[in-house]
Amino acid sequence: MQRSLVCILLLAIAAPVTAQVLTYEKTFALFAGGDRRLTVTIDANGEMSIHRPAVMTRAGDYHALVPTSTYAELAVELSVLSAYTPMLQTRVGQRTAAELYVVTDQDLTIIRVRDPAMGKVVEIRFPALEAWARHYPDDVELQRMADLEQRIWALMDQHMREAGHE
Repeated sequence: MQRSLVCILLLAIAAPVTAQVLTYEKTFALFAGGDRRLTVTIDANGEMSIHRPAVMTRAGDYHALVPTSTYAELAVELSVLSAYTPMLQTRVGQRTAAELYVVTDQDLTIIRVRDPAMGKVVEIRFPALEAWARHYPDDVELQRMADLEQRIWALMDQHMREAGHE
């Protein structure tokens, strides 16, 4: 039986890049059709845009300002993590192959940085990131990736509270 439980992909796309933007996307797999993708974008000027899909509470589009250092901090962390992606893919794949089965949802997490200074787009895709991070709490790089996702959620949640959208 062939297994394909975890797929992590790092892309470096040589394309014209005109603005510094970090994009976080989470596609909720358990909901069929329609609007099921959460999107958070943060640019170098500290402008944050949030799209909460219809499957979430407080669905809609929101905008906020975050400290201008937020983009740089998250982009640097993503760049560091992208260097570990091939090793992490191999390690998680080997660990899951040794197990009888692991059941997860297939929510897809994508974190992408588009930066003219880098001259490319760096992207990490990880299905069921939260579930794998819980399953392998001793995996440092996997935990850092999950922490990056949690930091983005914390920014979104903070804005929602401050704007009175609880």
